Amino acid sequence: MTPVRGRLTLLLAALSVVGTLAGGSAAYAFNDQTAVEWSENYYLSPEPDRVPEAIAYLRSRHIMSVDNRHARGLIGLFAAIFHDHPQKIELWLADVGKYSPDEQKMLLQSAWLSDTAEGRAVLAAQGPERLSRLFGQDVAKVAPPSFANLSIDDPTNVDILWGHFYGTGDGADVRRIIAATKNIGQPTYIKDKVNLPGKISSDAVKNLTKNSINQPKVFAVVRAEATAHPNNITLKNIVLHVQDEQNHVTAVERAEIDNPKPPCEAYTICKDQ
Repeated sequence: MTPVRGRLTLLLAALSVVGTLAGGSAAYAFNDQTAVEWSENYYLSPEPDRVPEAIAYLRSRHIMSVDNRHARGLIGLFAAIFHDHPQKIELWLADVGKYSPDEQKMLLQSAWLSDTAEGRAVLAAQGPERLSRLFGQDVAKVAPPSFANLSIDDPTNVDILWGHFYGTGDGADVRRIIAATKNIGQPTYIKDKVNLPGKISSDAVKNLTKNSINQPKVFAVVRAEATAHPNNITLKNIVLHVQDEQNHVTAVERAEIDNPKPPCEAYTICKDQ
C-alpha cells in the first residue's frame, strides 16, 4: 500500500485539470502541490482561514469520500481544525447540505469528531433523517469517540489518526498508530483474501517509515518509543531505515553492515579480497 502522504500526493497529481471557483473566472489559490503541503503540514503553520478554499478545491477534485482510502485522512485533519476553531464551523459548513452525499458524510464526520457544541449544532441542523441516511443513525445524539480511543483495528481510523496528526502535531496520534503494528508478521493475504490484522500492521509500518522520513516530529516519536521499548524489533528497523535514508546508506550497504563477512584466517585464501 502506498503511504498516506504518497497516496494523497499521487491522487492529486493524477488529476491534472486545475479547478476554478464557482463562476469559472478565478483560479483557486490551491493547486495539487500546495493542497498536499497545506494538509500534511498544517500543524507547522496553521492557516484556518484557508479552510473554505481547501474544501472548494478538494471538492473540485472529486476525492472527498469516506470510501476513498486515499483521502480519509482529511476527516481527521478537518476534525482537528474544527475543534480549534469551533466558532467557524457553521460558516465553513453553511452549504454542506448542497454537497454530494460523500462530501457531506466526510465533512459532517469531521464536525462530529471535533466534539464541539458548534459541531453538534451543525449536525442537528441537518435533521435526523439526513444523518440516519448518511451514517445509519442520528449521530447528533451520539457522543463521538476521542482520538485516543479510536479503534486501531479499523484501517479507516488509522488513516484518520494520520490526518489528525497533520492537524495537531500530537505525538499521541503517532503512538496510537505504532500500536497498530501489533500484528506485524501476520500475512496480509490468506488464500487471496485480505487478512485485516496483518494488512493494518503492514500498512502502519510502511506509513510510519515514510512519514518518519518526511516528518521530523514523527521520527522523534518513533525513535523515543524505540528507545523506551528496546525489544521492539519493528521500531528498531524503522529507525535504522530512516537513519540509512538520512545517511544515504543503500540497502546493499545495510546488508553488509548487518551481515559482515568473517575475517580471513592467515592460512585461508579469500577469493573476493
